[in-house]
Amino acid sequence: MPPAGEGTPADPERDVHCAALDKSTKVALRKEFTTMRDRALVRVMTVPGLFWIGIIMTLALVVGGVLTRRAGPWAGLIVGVLVASLIIPAILWLRARSAPKAPKEAKDLLAPASDERFRLRLISDARLAWALRDMSNQPFEPQVFAIPFYVPARRWIVVTFWLLLSAGLYAGWWWLRHQVGIAGRSASGPPQVWEVWGMMALAASPFAWAWPVYLRVSPGRVDLLRYPLLGAGKPAITSFDVRHAKVTCQAYGENGHILIETPDEEPQSIQLSRWGAKFHDVFRAVFEAARWRGELLTLPEDELVG
Repeated sequence: MPPAGEGTPADPERDVHCAALDKSTKVALRKEFTTMRDRALVRVMTVPGLFWIGIIMTLALVVGGVLTRRAGPWAGLIVGVLVASLIIPAILWLRARSAPKAPKEAKDLLAPASDERFRLRLISDARLAWALRDMSNQPFEPQVFAIPFYVPARRWIVVTFWLLLSAGLYAGWWWLRHQVGIAGRSASGPPQVWEVWGMMALAASPFAWAWPVYLRVSPGRVDLLRYPLLGAGKPAITSFDVRHAKVTCQAYGENGHILIETPDEEPQSIQLSRWGAKFHDVFRAVFEAARWRGELLTLPEDELVG
C-alpha cells in the first residue's frame, strides 16, 4: 500500500486503496452505514463505551457510600477522585481498540476520495490505514473472529427486551439505593445519568453471546457462521470466494463494516462490533484473503476449524 502522494498503485487488483475519512465523508458514511446495517447479513447492537463507564461510576458510588458511612466523608471523596482519574485512561483505551497510534506521516497513505477502480478499498482514518500498510501474499492458517452483540432478524424484539430489562435493573437499583442508602442519598434523589448508563450496559451484557456469530477467514475465502440461540445446534454458514470479489472495509466511530461484492450476486455486508476483535485485525485478514490466488482450503461445516 504505497502512500497516496506517490502515485497510483501498480496493481488495482491486489493493492488496497485507502481513502480519507474527512468531515464530508463522515456525513455520507452515517447514511451509508444505516443502509448497510439494515441490509446486513450480520447486524449488531451498538453499545456506547460511555455505558460501560457508567458501570464503573455506579460501582464507585456504592463503594464510596460504604466507606463514607464507615470511615467518614474523606474516604468517599478519595474514591471519587480515584475513579475520576480512571475515566480519561478508559476513554483512551476505547479509542486505542480501533487502531494503534500512528505517526504524522500516516496521513500520506490516504487519498482524498475512494477510487472505485480498485477491487480492495479501505475508508477510515489514518491510524487504521497505518496499521494495514503492509500486506502479505503468503498463505495463512484460518483465522476466526467472534462478532458479539449479534441481533437476529427481528431486531425490535431484542431492542424492546433490552429496554425492559434496563428498566427492571434500574428499578431494582432504585430500591436498593432506598433500602441501603448510598452516599447519604435516598430514593427521592434525582437519578444520575451514569446510573442509567450502567444499568443499560448490564442489561445489554446477556446479548453479547446469545446468538454466537463468527467470521472465519482463510486464503481466498470468508465464511460467516451464525449459530442458533446459545449455540444450540449447527451453524448456518454463508461462504464468499473473495479472490475476485470487490471488498470494501469501512470504519467510522463505533461502526465497522465489510462489504463483499461477488460477480453476478447481490452485495453483502457484515457489521462488526467494537467489542469484538479489533477492526484492523479483521480487515487485514479479509484483505489478505482477497489477495490470494491459489486454491481454497477445505474447511469443516460443523466446527470453526478442522
